[in-house]
Amino acid sequence: MSVKQFKGGKGNFEGGGGDENLPPAGRPSSRRPMGGNKPRNIQETQAWKDSTGGLQKIWRNYLNLLGRTFQQLTRAEQERYIERFSITIAVGAACVMSSFFYWFLPPLVRVLVVPVFIGAAWWAGAKLIAPQVIDRFAQYLKVEEQY
Repeated sequence: MSVKQFKGGKGNFEGGGGDENLPPAGRPSSRRPMGGNKPRNIQETQAWKDSTGGLQKIWRNYLNLLGRTFQQLTRAEQERYIERFSITIAVGAACVMSSFFYWFLPPLVRVLVVPVFIGAAWWAGAKLIAPQVIDRFAQYLKVEEQY
């Protein structure tokens, strides 16, 4: 058997086979635009625009929900959330930064450096970063209740 037989050529099959018997306008082609005006990239298609519009609406609704929920908290709870967020970001950044040089350290040093590095990131997030963020966003937080 030749390659033509597998590709729809006129080998030993009766009637030829394949799309070669169709006129050029009737042949299916994945390269031909459906409506004549082919989008230049995927972001110009209607499906892309519809999906991104829906995702943007979901994201806006999620941010509104977070904002409303945060405003309903007491001042202490708001500060606690800011502190947790600061610690999470600091420890995450420490993990990413340590992954750059971790493999160059000897095994014994690795065992000692990782807990120290993460502990230092936790301390920096709780004691250095969180108070600065709280001070910067004090105008958006609830007024402290004084008894």
